[in-house]
Amino acid sequence: TDDLAGLAESDPLLALTMAIWMLSLLGFPGTAGFIGKWYILATATGGGYTTLAIVLVLTSVVSAGYYLPVIMSMYMKPRLHEQSHAETRLPGLVRAMLVASMIVTIFFGIWPNKALDLAQRGGNSFSVERITSYATPMPLPPAHPGP
Repeated sequence: TDDLAGLAESDPLLALTMAIWMLSLLGFPGTAGFIGKWYILATATGGGYTTLAIVLVLTSVVSAGYYLPVIMSMYMKPRLHEQSHAETRLPGLVRAMLVASMIVTIFFGIWPNKALDLAQRGGNSFSVERITSYATPMPLPPAHPGP
């Protein structure tokens, strides 16, 4: 965590994107990771897999011990040296992709219906009925009686 100390001071955008993604991995509300964990938890408890649900909750608590100190270091600790993170310069296109993916992570955390609709449509395209309808041979024409 010392390597990232003071990153928010020297590169606020990079620190913010890293913090958002770590919070999403943690399952923090308002992020896509929260929605994913919520659906897994709801499905596990609804399907009678209580042990799996307990393991999910416990591993989320353990992961907080890994993610939160990194975020705290980026925002609450001073840089170790004045030149810390001086060589960390990202091209404009990379920064644009960071911002775009951070926005998508938050967007799908606040409005998950869009992502769920896309996932359902994608999943439906692989349904057995749809695949077999393409794979079923065409019926043969009726046989004509000879002269």
